[in-house]
Amino acid sequence: YTLLKGLGRENLIIELAESMKQSLYSGKISFVAYIVTIVFLLAGTFQGIMGYTKLEPETTENILLGIVYYIKLTIWWYAGAVLAPLVGKMMSMLIEGEKIVRHWAIVFSITASGLILWGGSECIIWLSEGNRPMGYLILFCSILGAVILSFTGVKISWYMRSTLRKEEKEGKAKIEAEESGVRD
Repeated sequence: YTLLKGLGRENLIIELAESMKQSLYSGKISFVAYIVTIVFLLAGTFQGIMGYTKLEPETTENILLGIVYYIKLTIWWYAGAVLAPLVGKMMSMLIEGEKIVRHWAIVFSITASGLILWGGSECIIWLSEGNRPMGYLILFCSILGAVILSFTGVKISWYMRSTLRKEEKEGKAKIEAEESGVRD
């Protein structure tokens, strides 16, 4: 909260609390997703701190390497925490019969970002141990995987958007045909 307050973004916490309250009152799945988000954040942070404290003393003295280990241990927990409310919203949209369009690109982009951060941290760890080929290979593969994931998300989003537009055009054509039939 202090970090968000210092950045002038304390409204994010207020908006999250308001969103949680609204989803609780409306009985949507997203309330459970918010609880999952909190659990993922706590579990990830705990795992990162515990992993950092188990490092050898000469490693813990290097703060940058400690941060890299922390990122490596927490990134998937934090990515899950970001994805949980999004997936909850997507499930609510499915239940309500709405079309899911732009959310697909966001899901894939978040996963791709997590892959890049994990690959970068793993690369730095391998490089610090003196194994350059393995470090560069992991970095290359994670970036390639992230690009493929992002491209896949964008393509799915485009496909869903074009399907939605096609349905809208067919619906408008049907309404116009009915209206012209009524006029005749």
